[in-house]
Amino acid sequence: MKLTSFLRFSALMVGLSLNAGCGVIIKDPIYHSVTRSTKKEKLNNELRSYQVSWLAQALLKPETRGAVARNLVENAPDIAAAGGFSLADAADVSIAAQMVTDLAVGQLGSGLGGSVGNTLFLGGVALSMLAGDGSLKVTSVVLLPEELNGEVLDSAELAKAAAQQLIVERYATAATKFGYSFTCEYACTAFPSAYRMQRQPEADTSAFLYAADDVAFYFADFEVIAPEQTQAVDSLAAGFNVAWRSHFNNDARIDMLQNPLIDEQGNIEIEMNDKKIAGWTFYGDKRFFQTDFGRDFLREVYKTPYMLYGTANDYPRVAYYDGEVYQYILNGIPDAFDRVVLPFQPLEQKNRQ
Repeated sequence: MKLTSFLRFSALMVGLSLNAGCGVIIKDPIYHSVTRSTKKEKLNNELRSYQVSWLAQALLKPETRGAVARNLVENAPDIAAAGGFSLADAADVSIAAQMVTDLAVGQLGSGLGGSVGNTLFLGGVALSMLAGDGSLKVTSVVLLPEELNGEVLDSAELAKAAAQQLIVERYATAATKFGYSFTCEYACTAFPSAYRMQRQPEADTSAFLYAADDVAFYFADFEVIAPEQTQAVDSLAAGFNVAWRSHFNNDARIDMLQNPLIDEQGNIEIEMNDKKIAGWTFYGDKRFFQTDFGRDFLREVYKTPYMLYGTANDYPRVAYYDGEVYQYILNGIPDAFDRVVLPFQPLEQKNRQ
């Protein structure tokens, strides 16, 4: 009897604890914001799916990336015509077509004599498509044409400066749209840098379940390369001649933390840490990109064909690119990004907090 009473008491205590825990969660606006449902629709454009899949290839399996590249090259004439650009500087389309034929029968380069097709695609395989096993959870990519905003990018140094400026401008533009300030707080002369976004009095975030007052961003330093070995496929995916890009996977890393720890002066608290690549770090709530406001903010940031951000650390797993949010479920199929996540609809007044 004593054992039975003890078990009943234990069960009661566990139940009360769970109920208390649920009560805390129910009152947590961040929880509701993170779990706010999203509407999706089928992406009825297989070619677009291949393009996004290539740009967000770090989230996909290596063998899948190869299939994506083949599909892009097979459609090269249509993509180039639609984008109004030529692939002459990257690879002759007829050679690319022969390359695809050789790939299909397992005879890569059989009719190429070790020419551009062989160099282009084999180099791309070694450098890009076989880099990583598809387990990467985040990818951040920058792709640039030969000329941006009237400036000719004729060196890696100029391209890198332009890429970093583009990142800051896109984030600043999005912050301004939502009524936030956007300023650099630490290491402002060059990446890696810490930037801060703060809500201003005029900001109206009533359409969201939760919008942080304060968000800190870490922009990592990264290498910009002339992607000679994958230029043709990069260009087909982006829809313009890609002259420069950040290195593959998540080299152009971006971290975003809401409600960062603040020091006595009211600035982001920077901690020196020699275990970090930058030699310093800061702390905060890592859920910003999962909140309904964070997702809409990123949609605005990536309204450009020159930048992509993809993550598998959230549901839905998505890539933000060129004003759209593309979802994928399986990372082992060429047209992985086969859905589009629709923008949140404004909340009804009774649901606003």
